[in-house]
Amino acid sequence: MGHLTSDVKELVGAINTLRHRGPDDWGLVALLPSRAGGYQSAVAPDQRITILPAPQSWSLVLGHRRLSIIDLSSAGRQPMRDQETGSWLTFNGEIYNYRELREDLLSRGVKFRSKTDSEVLLHAYRIWGLECVQKFRGMFAFAIWDPAMNRLVLGRDRIGKKPLFYYQDNNSFMFASELKAFLTIAGLERQINPRAIHDYLTFGYVPGEQSIFQNVHKVLPGHLVIWKQGELRKQSYWDPSRGFSRAGSLGLSEKAWCDDTRDRLEECVKARLVSDVPVGAFLSGGIDSSAIVAFMAKHMGEPVKTFSIGFREGSFNELEYARVVARHCKTNHHEYIVDPEAAELLPRLAWYLDEPFADASILPTYLLAQLAREHVKVVLTGDGGDESFAGYESYLAEQYVEWYGKVPRPARRLIEAILSPMPESSSRNAVLRRAKRFVEKASMLPERREWRMIFPNTAKSTLYSSDMRASLNGADSLDRRVRSFQDSKGKGFDWITQLQLWDLQVYLPDDLMVKTDRATMAHGLEARCPFLDHTFIERLAEMPSDLKVRGLNTKYILKMALKDILPPEILSRSKQGFAVPVSRWLRGELREMAEDILLSAPCVGRGYFRRQSVEDLLRAHMRGSVDHGYKIWALISLELWHQSFMGTTAKLAPVDMESVATASP
Repeated sequence: MGHLTSDVKELVGAINTLRHRGPDDWGLVALLPSRAGGYQSAVAPDQRITILPAPQSWSLVLGHRRLSIIDLSSAGRQPMRDQETGSWLTFNGEIYNYRELREDLLSRGVKFRSKTDSEVLLHAYRIWGLECVQKFRGMFAFAIWDPAMNRLVLGRDRIGKKPLFYYQDNNSFMFASELKAFLTIAGLERQINPRAIHDYLTFGYVPGEQSIFQNVHKVLPGHLVIWKQGELRKQSYWDPSRGFSRAGSLGLSEKAWCDDTRDRLEECVKARLVSDVPVGAFLSGGIDSSAIVAFMAKHMGEPVKTFSIGFREGSFNELEYARVVARHCKTNHHEYIVDPEAAELLPRLAWYLDEPFADASILPTYLLAQLAREHVKVVLTGDGGDESFAGYESYLAEQYVEWYGKVPRPARRLIEAILSPMPESSSRNAVLRRAKRFVEKASMLPERREWRMIFPNTAKSTLYSSDMRASLNGADSLDRRVRSFQDSKGKGFDWITQLQLWDLQVYLPDDLMVKTDRATMAHGLEARCPFLDHTFIERLAEMPSDLKVRGLNTKYILKMALKDILPPEILSRSKQGFAVPVSRWLRGELREMAEDILLSAPCVGRGYFRRQSVEDLLRAHMRGSVDHGYKIWALISLELWHQSFMGTTAKLAPVDMESVATASP
């Protein structure tokens, strides 16, 4: 957390909103000019607040909440100062190659006062400047105040595993790991960004650089933001597409790719076992998390503590497969069953999430993290396997589209004529329902075929009030996706690579990493993701696409690489995903809750939606003839966010179409 301000007490309150992220320790440093009150150098009695005179005419306050993982002593307290240069650091995350970097820095004469990776990062900046980020292998969000250059440097890891928000107006600049920290600062106007709501209803999350508030932005993954004398400069330091441009150039055999994939993944797991606190793993029973657990079992000197979540609804329950892996790897296994009553946590989750978020799997992930935190302080997860190995159902769907395109046009017209009159959804004809949706999507351009879409444009136009439509000024939520795919096509990438780049650059950081980060940090639990090691991603980008998707087999090479490591029933099972029985819950135990929230006076009074459209949506879903479960869940999550952050107020502002046109994909 940081702020250019002179109100130290206000900043203490702001960093305390992040206590869940760092329950072990905290610190605050204020650099205040003498005219701000005649401050002299001072340290509070508990040594957590330091006040120093500043040479500049404005004030700088840096705050930090610490989750102690490496070097648990007070030497690791932040903000941390480089005694030689006077630079200050506040940093969230882990640098997995910090030991190698520390040896390099020692050979250059750098002296260390702790054994932390934080100090390695700080001194790496002294030696390599902005290029230091190229040296880091890990997950991080950091800020460095550099008095020699009179600049503040914000940096975020390549994948966006750690969040970083910033705010600027005419009088101040702020940054924080979570948006809620800003809202304790007097005078900050909470002006809703209608484009963010528009995009949220399409994707289920707020994508890209924007945030739910007009004047708050995110540092993009793989980017630096440099503040100097009121001016901002943004700088990209990593682009995953560079690796894909070399796909197939290595000329490796299938066996060589198998061996290389297995060995590199094992090394990524091993690198993430370094910790001064207990380490465990999330285990779903899917290929990705099972592989992580198998390699952990090989390298840990004790049984791996594994944690799994399940549902009473059999079609959503993966516990049987998790138990197979737990027995196979001889883990110390723990389980938790999620009931519909767990939805009572949704208001609390809205507060932790910072922005509207419609991915219902946040609920079981939060409960899984709560279970794990009772036993460990660090967990390894299988996040990232689907992005790197093209494992989602959307990749199979695109394969079907390619084959469907080869069906003679008269036959396609006949199929579409048969399916067209069918209702959008029918519980009696699930196969035909899916077929109808498929042919509708297949007729679209690839860049507009978002298989995970919640509200398509037609549904949103019916839902929106006239004021909401006017505030959006014709904005299209899919324009970022269109630009991303067009850029990929321009580089000659095949459809698998186009999808992978979208998932790596948007879906992964803005949905999955938000879910994992907020759910775990809510309990002071650190999550590490071996599949998301950038060196591993870069290597896999060079792999030919037909080793990832082969026929109807996704993750082909990963399955081949693990065939001697995992049980065959794990390798051969179809992908299930971390789904939640939302539709069933909303027709049963959560029906009354949904109606009470969405038809309440505050919700209707916000002016975003037509009440009649919301009533029609609820009524159709409750009848059971149409499945609007995820649409209703998205609307509930949006309203609960408003209740947490806006109370009964909400302000809409017109979309700046120039910023929309130039926004990053």
